[in-house]
Amino acid sequence: MINYREILRLQSLGNNITQIAQAVHSSRNTVREVEKLADEKGIRWPLEEELTNQNLYELLYPERLVKAQVIVVPAVKTFFRQFIVNINGCFKCIASAGYCPRGPASVYT
Repeated sequence: MINYREILRLQSLGNNITQIAQAVHSSRNTVREVEKLADEKGIRWPLEEELTNQNLYELLYPERLVKAQVIVVPAVKTFFRQFIVNINGCFKCIASAGYCPRGPASVYT
């Protein structure tokens, strides 16, 4: 996982993107993106102790928290699933269908 706290701490100390990327073992593009998103959202060092890397991820990338959605059509013996996935920052809607010999209820078992 990306160490968002350390990126912001090193940025506050005046380190450049290359130095930060080497220190946190991430790409320069990742560091640049984190710095840009943190600046846009007004997130600055020092951070509260309770603010974890997971919390920072959720603040910086709220759109990535989309959950998979399952849709079952009860009138037929075919089930449908619709997944919203995030691939490199782009959201794709993938639908799949399949035959369920025991009816739609067996999709959940």
